[in-house]
Amino acid sequence: MSIITDFKTHNTDPLIDEYGTSLQGYIEISYDELVKLFGEPQASDGYKIDAEWIIKTSSGIVITIYNYKDGINYNGPEGTPTKDIINWHIGGKNQESVEELYRIIEANSIIKVNLSRDEHLKFIKKIIESKN
Repeated sequence: MSIITDFKTHNTDPLIDEYGTSLQGYIEISYDELVKLFGEPQASDGYKIDAEWIIKTSSGIVITIYNYKDGINYNGPEGTPTKDIINWHIGGKNQESVEELYRIIEANSIIKVNLSRDEHLKFIKKIIESKN
């Protein structure tokens, strides 16, 4: 697989506009793998999110990757340290953002993303149940 570099992140273009994005899916990947591919996350909101990456592909698709309500910001000492988080939210304007993120990750040989629709739904259910 060839390395895909046809994207920018908040680290290379701080003016990427993520306005209008919302939760589109989930991915299980380590913090270190995300840093290796996209650089350091941007500053958190200090409340519900501990780490967030903003990505824009050459075709204009905006993708956000972030944790939500499972880290130390929201849960205090009971929360998961940012570097130990592996369940991440994928934001975008539609499902295409999830597909693009999977494409980037697979092409860069970080992990193999091969979830069927049923597997994706089971994964989402698992995350929701773990928050209750």
